[in-house]
Amino acid sequence: GLAQLTEDPAGLEAAAWEAATKPGGTAEEYRLARVWAAAADKARPDSLDNRATLALAELRAGDPAAAVRTAARAVPLFRHTYGAPWPLLHGVLAVGHHRLGRPAEA
Repeated sequence: GLAQLTEDPAGLEAAAWEAATKPGGTAEEYRLARVWAAAADKARPDSLDNRATLALAELRAGDPAAAVRTAARAVPLFRHTYGAPWPLLHGVLAVGHHRLGRPAEA
């Protein structure tokens, strides 16, 4: 249950990822994905997976400004760690900027 997830950042991230990547999810499912992703990121701020999931969950929950901020912070961390950012982050940035009415940045 939820009590177990709160003590398991990997479980929180996995639940958030599953909910955030679900096509046609409800607003409540995406809101929960964001809550879980934020909790996982807070518990393990060194986890790049948590940070990327948080960016996607923020976007899916309808907060493109937060998603752009989170993804923009994650890109250099991925680049430093893996030599390149995860393509998902560029997608979050593009869609987020588009939703914010910034087509040139999208």
